[in-house]
Amino acid sequence: MNRQLNLRPPRIFLSYAKEDKQKVSLIYRRLLAEKMNPWFDIKDLLPGQDWDKAIVEAIRNARFVLVFLSNNSVNKRGYVQTEIREALDTADRIPDGEIFIIPVRLEICTVPERLRKWQWIDVFRPNGFKDIVRILRTQLVSKDHASGPETTERVSSHSKDSLLDLLLLNKFQARDAFLYGRITRDKMAMSDSAFLEFRKRIPTSFMSRRSEVNRSGRLTPEIVSLSVPSRSVYKQKKYLVQQIRFMKSFNGAYILITEGDLRCAAGREYVDYILAKYPNGRLYVRGTNIPIIIEEDDKVCCALMPMLATSEELR
Repeated sequence: MNRQLNLRPPRIFLSYAKEDKQKVSLIYRRLLAEKMNPWFDIKDLLPGQDWDKAIVEAIRNARFVLVFLSNNSVNKRGYVQTEIREALDTADRIPDGEIFIIPVRLEICTVPERLRKWQWIDVFRPNGFKDIVRILRTQLVSKDHASGPETTERVSSHSKDSLLDLLLLNKFQARDAFLYGRITRDKMAMSDSAFLEFRKRIPTSFMSRRSEVNRSGRLTPEIVSLSVPSRSVYKQKKYLVQQIRFMKSFNGAYILITEGDLRCAAGREYVDYILAKYPNGRLYVRGTNIPIIIEEDDKVCCALMPMLATSEELR
């Protein structure tokens, strides 16, 4: 189950001075909670690994590099400067118009001249972290938005369900997996490794654009069964969601609260999609790292992986 529903969006390399490790650790954790995929040396370097080679490789393979600036990093000579040079070299190979390097100030400090060509973010100011998330997500779906008139024409002539499909497609394209397969003779399933949905057929728009996702694969009944337990396991009164409210610490999330006061965090866009697509749906929550099950008309429609959140954040 964990392997199947473990989200792995494009990597985000975190470059920082060691003196700022505690501050960056908090941001790393918040990025994970937003279902992003940060590369953080103290978490991603393996024992015995050639760390110099691994860091260079991580920068070159990253989709974004967040350069955390403070009076520590700006005034320090050391490996953080090497990371910045490597990021600048990689940025030279990125097509014009694509954001790769994002300077992030942890405190008031002077931005080095070689990084001033990029607009920086002050994460210590109100909404600073939200600005980081907004820019990352905007860039991840920018190719889809670039289709402009074609998208507008397609949207205007579609039904409510088709419009919802387009919204879901945008979400799927920000991931690195699109899995699909036949589960029974009359039931298909598709997933982006965070959200699993059953359909009678896979929409043509998804199939025609699956090449825009890095990896694709086949779902099988065996894999799906790991994510969707039997009704006797989840269909209990104490697991039924009775309340949905905004999560104060993360703007892009809801808190789902069951009749038995079990709680978990869930991506806002997915929950909005579920509520619009399945207005009579019932949501079941069994824990903070167990798939949320969505039923309508006594049939399982979807399974959604919760977001990471502490018990304090869920209060």
